[in-house]
Order: sequence, then structure tokens, then C-alpha cells
Amino acid sequence: MSGLTPTFQSLQIVETTVSVAFPAISEIGNGWYRFTLTPAVPLVGVIDGGIALPGAERYQPVSIQVLLDVSSGSAQITLVLNDTINFVPIPDVEIVVLNEDESLLVNSGVSNSMGQLLMQLTPGQYVIRIRKDGYNFSTPQTLVVVGNATVTYNGTQVGDVAADYRSIVVPRDP
Repeated sequence: MSGLTPTFQSLQIVETTVSVAFPAISEIGNGWYRFTLTPAVPLVGVIDGGIALPGAERYQPVSIQVLLDVSSGSAQITLVLNDTINFVPIPDVEIVVLNEDESLLVNSGVSNSMGQLLMQLTPGQYVIRIRKDGYNFSTPQTLVVVGNATVTYNGTQVGDVAADYRSIVVPRDP
């Protein structure tokens, strides 16, 4: 719908309780609107479309996934994700790097098929959040960057994984 004056009702960093400043929203034409986030982070929130919209259409939840440029920083960090039981790589693990007080997303990504994620970070101290369905990682964890490094994090599968591979034997009546 064109001609609205939408504003953000709420906006926070994904999987934290950290709120961020509401950016201005402007119409770019044909009912499309834009806004700029600094820094660019994955967010969730609610947009208020304004009083011109009926109640059910006025407040719209939004999820904003942002691609980050991981080329900044002088230290190359390789994050390795392994299974604690089998010591095999865990692919498709979501990793978020936050500043020390967890108020700013610094970098993020997903581990590759070898359970690795490469990123460039500026030397300093960071908080790492690690997530994958079916695994438990003890997070947040602290990452101290002083130069190029490889850091390994271990995850434990949750649930009765062995049950998936057991056969059930039912005795027959003689």
C-alpha cells in the first residue's frame, strides 16, 4: 500500500534481548519501503503502518536477515564445530559473534560441510553464540582474538540418538 508513514514499534537483535535504535523508513515507490541499519544485523521487530490501516493490518511483525561483509578485521579466525561424542565435524551450525557487552553484532555465518567457518575479526574480546537444532553448545562463550587462530567448539547431540538405530525384536508365539 502506497502513501503510508510506517515506523518501527519494536526492534531487537535476533536471539538476544538487546534493542537497537529505530531507523527511519521511507517509501521508494509502488508500496515498497526502505530503511538503513547501522550496523547491519539480523533483527526481529514490529512495524506500525500508521492509523490509515485497520487494526489487523496496522502492526506487522518483521524478520530482517542481513548479509554481512566478513572481510574486515586483521585476524583470520577459523571456527571449528565438532561433535563431542564422535569427534566429527558438525555442518550447518549458526554462529553469531557479538561485542563484549553483547550490544552489537560483529559477524555471523554458518559452518560448512567440514564444520568450519572462516572470518576476519579485529583483535579484541567477543561473545560467541552457537546454535543448531539437535545439538547443545555451552554458550555464550568468550573468544579472545590476538591474531590468526583456529578455535574449536564442541556440541553434544540432544535426545536419544541411539534409539534411531536400534531394531526392535518381537518374539513370535510358538
